[in-house]
Amino acid sequence: MNRVITVALITNSPEGYFKKHFYEYFNEKFNLVFIELVDCYDYENNFRIVKSKISKYMVQYCFFQMGDLALKLHDIAKIDCIKICFVTDDDWMYSIRTRFVSNYFSYLISTHSSNSSYYNSLGISNIIYSQWACNPSLYKPFKIKKDIETSFIGGPHADRVELLRYLVANGQKIQIYGKGWDKFEDLKKYWGGYLSNLEVVEVINRSKICLNPGKSSTMRGIQVKGRTFEIAGCAAFQLTDSSPMLDEYFIRGSEIITYSNYQELLEHIKYFLFNDEEREVIAYRAYQRVILEHTWMHRLDNIFNYIFSNQNRSEIKVREEVQPDVDVIYVTNTATSLNSNTVLSLNTQSFDRFTIRIIGPKNDNSSFSKSKMYHYESCQEALNSVDCKYVMFINDGDVWEPEK
Repeated sequence: MNRVITVALITNSPEGYFKKHFYEYFNEKFNLVFIELVDCYDYENNFRIVKSKISKYMVQYCFFQMGDLALKLHDIAKIDCIKICFVTDDDWMYSIRTRFVSNYFSYLISTHSSNSSYYNSLGISNIIYSQWACNPSLYKPFKIKKDIETSFIGGPHADRVELLRYLVANGQKIQIYGKGWDKFEDLKKYWGGYLSNLEVVEVINRSKICLNPGKSSTMRGIQVKGRTFEIAGCAAFQLTDSSPMLDEYFIRGSEIITYSNYQELLEHIKYFLFNDEEREVIAYRAYQRVILEHTWMHRLDNIFNYIFSNQNRSEIKVREEVQPDVDVIYVTNTATSLNSNTVLSLNTQSFDRFTIRIIGPKNDNSSFSKSKMYHYESCQEALNSVDCKYVMFINDGDVWEPEK
């Protein structure tokens, strides 16, 4: 992949999933434009910010996360670049959300390939199937004492309260972390508070067993969680809900241990707490699998390779080889069409590394053959978007010599 390709990573959460897991990859692979939208409900201003930066930095690809948009869908549709969105909880949101937003994006990334027949039946063909993964720069093994028998990190949704109550009632020492557990008086004494990103990794490394229940918040199915790959990335041992999808990523029984009910989970905990060597071998196999196949580097490489193979590579090549050195500010007062002689003089310039920024009423600007074109309502807006070494001005009706 070429660093000359410019990608915008758009988020309204500076410490959210995007920043933690994707920033490093995008910054290494591309010219990264990181756009943080502070007020997630100020849609109008957010759209202005995004539109301005995409124009200023000549962004070719925008990457969003569903649930972290901070933009209205009809504004997203107006953004002039390839728009990619990572959709979450698609195991149950596919029919009530994903199908309705698919037209607003160039590509949607789903973690549930089982939905493919449903999307195909609706004629939706812009779905890329991928999966959660691990950022090995963040989730990695620590040389630290395993002084926690069994831990759980996460919120009290799905059947998690019932599950942990069952384990506690059966004599298990469970350390619980995450928001919301202080509301349950019988579990409050097992609650260790809310953890920072680094503390999450530390607790995983300190735990002999990491509980990783996979039921969705709506109890409509069992998911492969991002935590599955993160725990494995720390070379830590985990017990997770049995899901057929797991077999696509790990060897069950050898790299990961699953359970189908509470009693089976309890039996696994009792067994693996006292079989250290077997537990550590399984955890290390899962770690090797993740490092070889399931990092965000693997996932995002596959995603972008697929996208690039479906795009017009000649357009990307032009942008890689010919970078603009000059911003041409084109001033017009007509809302019908630009002066044909002015347009011709720009199209026949011997030097073609320039961008055209038009100030004035909307009109048909499709006649520019060589240069990227942007439209602005005011001179100040155009000047704020200038990002080249030189700036030149031309009025509608002017004619430049070919060597201008």
